[in-house]
Amino acid sequence: MKKKITIWLMLVTVMALMLASCGKETPAETETPSMEVEEPTEVSVAEPTEVQVEPTEPPMEEEPSGPQYGGTVVMSTNAEPPHLNPLNNLLNTGLISGQLFPALLKYNLDMTAKPWLASSWEVSEDGLTYTFYLDENAVWTDGVPITAEDVKFSFEEMIIKHHPSGKSNFSSVESIDAPDDKTVIFTLSETYTPFMVYLSHMMAPIFPKHVYEGTDPLENPNNFEPKVTGGPFVFEEWVQGDHITLVRNEQYWVDELPYLDRIIFRFMPEPSTRVLALEAGEIDYIPPGSLPESEVDAVREMEGIVLGDTGYEAFISVVTFGMNTRKAPFNDVLVRRAIAYAVDRDFILEAVYFDHGFVSPGPIPPPSWAFDPSVTGYDYNPEKTRQMLDDAGYPVGDDGVRFSMTITYRPDVYVWSKSAEVIAENLREINIAVELKPLESAAYYPAVYEKWDFDMASVTWGAGPDPHNISAIYHSDNIRPLIFTNFTGYINPDVDALFDEAKTVTDQEERKELYSKIQAMLIEDSPAIWTVHPIRFSAYRETLHGMPPGPWYGTRDPFDEVWIKE
Repeated sequence: MKKKITIWLMLVTVMALMLASCGKETPAETETPSMEVEEPTEVSVAEPTEVQVEPTEPPMEEEPSGPQYGGTVVMSTNAEPPHLNPLNNLLNTGLISGQLFPALLKYNLDMTAKPWLASSWEVSEDGLTYTFYLDENAVWTDGVPITAEDVKFSFEEMIIKHHPSGKSNFSSVESIDAPDDKTVIFTLSETYTPFMVYLSHMMAPIFPKHVYEGTDPLENPNNFEPKVTGGPFVFEEWVQGDHITLVRNEQYWVDELPYLDRIIFRFMPEPSTRVLALEAGEIDYIPPGSLPESEVDAVREMEGIVLGDTGYEAFISVVTFGMNTRKAPFNDVLVRRAIAYAVDRDFILEAVYFDHGFVSPGPIPPPSWAFDPSVTGYDYNPEKTRQMLDDAGYPVGDDGVRFSMTITYRPDVYVWSKSAEVIAENLREINIAVELKPLESAAYYPAVYEKWDFDMASVTWGAGPDPHNISAIYHSDNIRPLIFTNFTGYINPDVDALFDEAKTVTDQEERKELYSKIQAMLIEDSPAIWTVHPIRFSAYRETLHGMPPGPWYGTRDPFDEVWIKE
């Protein structure tokens, strides 16, 4: 160490002499002290010099490594919901009710189940008994525990009776037992392959028995101002015509969730308004089904915005225009087939969807494992349509018209309205007089599903999470005045029998063969015009994490694990 100090002092001396020769003349005695000092410098000089030569930068502030708490997410909805009871299965209701009412299970994007209200479950070897164990800490917002009796009541009195798919999804349930407060047992009458994928909020929401028992479940005050709920957020306000606000449920029973403080749902029926609001920073999220296909490329170029194409894996859908088979001329299968030949689906895909999707020949679209490419539909052939209508007894009259009809749709659903316009033009070209009949949501669903007052009407219906899902709108057992049921009035006992068989088969290849037969028979009977399976895009700020929250349209899943990176 002493040798190092000596060398260091010699360097200092040389530098001092050089400085002296360049500057003012310095008295000789000023040089002497630096040469005489040796031992005291061993401790006091060496270390400070190293610090001055290589200064240390102040440490960088570390970013949070995990989810952050707090913040508000503002998202758009297509229209104001009629109420907040999820039994109506409407997108605009489900967006909000998915944060209020729990279900037994949540799902990953690959449709594997994960715990929610049920913390664990068991399935018997014969596949006929499903036992679910509820979270011990689960409570409603009024402090009442969520029990197996709530689950039993919800299925027996709410879901199976009033949910549009409840009857078709759970007809195989023979009994539901609640041996204790936190155990619920489903016993099936037959093997039912899709059972586990239908226990989501969209298909099987759970309600507080002590609030709904003995009331009309569709008119209960809790639907309009939900005070007793059990999801990650609670109702705060509903400003008619503008928005609904939910805030964090401080009693939520899932550990450390949710992350967000607040979610605001803004009613925005005009598609272009949603995109402009996103760009202006007024909203943070446009969910799947709400982003118009015409704006996808523009949104793709927006700075700080993520264009998502996942989050609808559970709802592989086809935009469909059903015909009312109860009334002439649509009760004639030859007329329905002729109309099917008149629709230019390729043009619809290009003009309406900007090629963001696939033409679907029937109700099971190409992305589904049950899709059979060998089953073909109707090519665009207006000449064939003319001949078939002549043969069916609908020639062109003296007024230049074969017959008149209406197409009913919701104008706030972009693909419905634009597709309806194309179909109307196609039909006018073969001398069918078509009147477009747009109806807002509140009028549309009663007219189509309860009064059956329509000729042709639009619906987006899916072959997911399981192809059995299409039975809800084509099985004759589900002809009833309830939203999203068999609204066309289509009846074919052979198709019914195939649906009933397919849901009990466990081998996927065998099931695929059965659904291939179903698709072929439906196409032959043509109760509907199947147009396009759309790719459902969403758009959200890059600061949002945990997106999409699940596979049920990315909206009917709880937002308890969504967070904002500040």
